[in-house]
Amino acid sequence: MGDSFDANPTDVDPTQPFGDSGRATLDSPELGTRYGLASVLGRGGMGEVRLARDLRIGREVAVKIMRANTEEPKALARFFREAHVQGLLDHPAVVPIHDLGVDPQGNPFFVMKRVSGTTLSHVLARDDEGEWSRAKLLARFVDVCFAIDYAHSRGVIHRDLKPANIMLGDFGETYVLDWGLARMLDTSRRSVLDMAAPAAEEGETQLGEVLGTPGYMSPEQARAEVVGPETDVYALGCILFEILARKPAIPRGPAALVMTLETECHHPGEHAFDIAPELDELCARATARQAAQRLSAHELAERIQAHLAGDRDLARRRDLAAQHARLAIAAEAVGNDASRATAMREAGRALALDPGNETAQRILGSLLLASPRTIPEEALAAADEDRGRTRQGVLRVAGRGYIAVVASIALLLLLPLRHAWLLAVTGGIAALTATVALVMARRLLPMRSPWFIVLLVLNCLLITMSGVLFTPLLLMPVFVVGSLTGWLQQPTSYSPWIVVVAHFVPFVAILGLEWAGVLPPTYHIAGGSLVVSPWLVDLTPFNTALIFVATLGAQTVNTAYVMLHSRFSWEAAQNRQHAQAWHLRQVVTAPV
Repeated sequence: MGDSFDANPTDVDPTQPFGDSGRATLDSPELGTRYGLASVLGRGGMGEVRLARDLRIGREVAVKIMRANTEEPKALARFFREAHVQGLLDHPAVVPIHDLGVDPQGNPFFVMKRVSGTTLSHVLARDDEGEWSRAKLLARFVDVCFAIDYAHSRGVIHRDLKPANIMLGDFGETYVLDWGLARMLDTSRRSVLDMAAPAAEEGETQLGEVLGTPGYMSPEQARAEVVGPETDVYALGCILFEILARKPAIPRGPAALVMTLETECHHPGEHAFDIAPELDELCARATARQAAQRLSAHELAERIQAHLAGDRDLARRRDLAAQHARLAIAAEAVGNDASRATAMREAGRALALDPGNETAQRILGSLLLASPRTIPEEALAAADEDRGRTRQGVLRVAGRGYIAVVASIALLLLLPLRHAWLLAVTGGIAALTATVALVMARRLLPMRSPWFIVLLVLNCLLITMSGVLFTPLLLMPVFVVGSLTGWLQQPTSYSPWIVVVAHFVPFVAILGLEWAGVLPPTYHIAGGSLVVSPWLVDLTPFNTALIFVATLGAQTVNTAYVMLHSRFSWEAAQNRQHAQAWHLRQVVTAPV
């Protein structure tokens, strides 16, 4: 307990774990004696990580075993350096090392804590913000920043930070993995052309002329220059960009290095509109091309913590809100549909940044409460769909009205008829018309559906039969007017004149055929009086009363149903419109 030691990590050179022979001089506990190996957790180009059990303590551990290039001094140096660096960094976000040695077959290994969870790269690839919200990932990112800040304070540069090397534990832990490219500060400030290895696959760590991962390595890494803590901050900025925008700051592939070297900084706000300006600016500062302009890992962590705690850069937000408000004014002045939408979006962004911006309130209030000059195509399509539903209701009512016509025709069978088959045909047409109307009411048809014409033809044919049965001058005018009123209530994209002409044709056709002598006349003038003689029945006082009661009753009920349904639909639509306008006026407090 009284012994003391110097814990300065620079006193230990992790690049020299070997004796003169190039073989490890460490004591080498046997894996089979101390650690019982189990399944493989992962494999890489140089070795594998195995699940194991510490037989002395009874805990599960992970054992990383080097299986290749054990005779290559540089490969061995990198392997043991990773173990030494992790061992030196006593931090909750760095996986602790329990043991280090060489197995009886001469394969170096080290034993570390077994961690479980998912990598940040896997979370970002899923693009699912349900389980991993932006705020939750930012909180974990703060842990990473503090871990890297601690490493920097101990003189260690990671040099290969990326989402694949960040483990999000199952119980709130966050780990920074793979310290194989790490350098101590006193040895890392030299050219990084010091480790030869084959070129890596896209998105993977590269060894050789350039150390690091394209898309996350800093410009100084890409130029193979000396590196320092600023290099890790650049990678942290790229990771922050990906958390905020849900896409990489730098695309993968050959263009990655070129973009790394040429881009001044990276703004995630250019790719997503819901990013707070403070975070956008932080990301830009962290990914500045000039290393001297970057924040420290500690500053980056503290500023994100402040953002998560609700601290906002109010002055910056007001400036950005004013910019969006000016863009809204310019767009509003243009006056077309596209510029109107742009003005609403810009005013909304201004209010999101600064709810007290009066210019944005005025513009948004004016645009929301004033009717547009033209109706946008999307709004017109939605209105057509709403009208289609209204028409479904009208058709249901009309179908019941046609059923009432069938019932009225059945009532007329009580009379002594001359041509009963004509009444039966009329009843069949009425039943068919009712069926078509009710079937149409079951589906949301397009506004220019051909079924509309089919129903119109059947309806006008039914009107024609009323003229044939009772003369065109007795009941047919009442049917035409009542039917025309109901049909003009039907929402459709057909011209209303089609409906008007279709209702006028039966009347003109029957009169014309009678005048031409094709049909026997059903009326004449006698002594200055109009005398009608229907084909169907003799007009006695009782017969006439029954005919009028049955037919006009059916027409009255049908017309009343259609008109009342239309009235109630209009009133409901007006109520919704005024309710929405009232709610908008509560939101928009500025005078309009």
